[in-house]
Parts: sequence; C-alpha cells; structure tokens
Amino acid sequence: MAENRKSNYYTIVDLSMIFVALLNISFSCICYGFWGDATEGIILSNLNQKSLLYKIIVSLLCVDMLCTYALFLLPLAELLDKLVLRVPLELRGTRFYLQSSFLRTLLVCITIGIAYGVKEFNYATNLVGGFSNNIVGFILPSIFFLKLCRASVLETIWNIVIIIFGVSALLICTTYTILDIVKGKK
Repeated sequence: MAENRKSNYYTIVDLSMIFVALLNISFSCICYGFWGDATEGIILSNLNQKSLLYKIIVSLLCVDMLCTYALFLLPLAELLDKLVLRVPLELRGTRFYLQSSFLRTLLVCITIGIAYGVKEFNYATNLVGGFSNNIVGFILPSIFFLKLCRASVLETIWNIVIIIFGVSALLICTTYTILDIVKGKK
C-alpha cells in the first residue's frame, strides 16, 4: 500500500512538471509569435500595463509561480535537511521539523533577496537555466546511461547525439546570454 502511494506521488510530480513545462513553452511561443525578436527578457515589458491582457497575463504568471515554486524548492529543501540536520528518518521529531522549517524559511528569504537584488533577473535565470538545465537534462543522464548500462550500438549513438545536443544548447544559451549582458552594459 505505502509503495503504491509512493509510486503515485512520483507519477503525479512527473506529470505536474511536464504540465508546467508545457505551459511555459506554450507561453514563450505565443509571446515570441507576437513580438518576434523584439521580445523583451521580462515579457511584461512588451505589454501596455493598463491593458486587460497585461492583467490576465500577470494573474496567470502568479498562478504559475505559486504552483511551481514549492515544487522546485522541495528537492533542495530535502537535500538541505539531509546535509545540514543529518537526522535519521526514524528519529525525526518536533525539533527536526522546527529546524527544517527554519531552513525552508531561509531558502524563501534568499529567493526573495535574489529576486529584489538582481536588477535584470532574466540574465540570471538564462545563465542558470541554459547552463544547468542542459547539463542535468541532456548531458549527465546520457553519460550515466553509457557508464552504467550495457548499451547497444544504437543506444550508444543515440546517447552521443543527445550529449552533443546538450553541449551545443549549453554553449549557445550561455554565449548568447553573456553577449546580451555585455550589450546591456554598453
């Protein structure tokens, strides 16, 4: 019973992340369709702030952030619990949960500080996303698969193609973001 619920949990988390990713991709494509190369890094800069469309998009973005923030913060919070608090599962009591809550509150405060402190936040997200998402999403899984599994020739070729794609995407995203940062400072 518990194993079935755990399996359902991971399925729901996977489906939620896929759904949110599809929403974000759709939103990006629609915005690029409207403004093309004139699309601003902060998409709201393209809109008239007094328009109904602006208010609808801001509302939808708030819902998006509300749904995704906790989902993406959870793995980091759990990792910090393990690394900092180091309390075995069977010994976790009120003190552990208070300390864990403090760490999670600190993570939220750090996030708020970064959001207010970084003037062009889109550059920060572009660098982190372009660099780490490609490593974690394309490069490392294929390398791990090739190292840990007995891959057929076709699987090996396919994983090498994925690695090349990941490295290319990493270099393109990072390079263009750095160029945008340099252009913005002139």
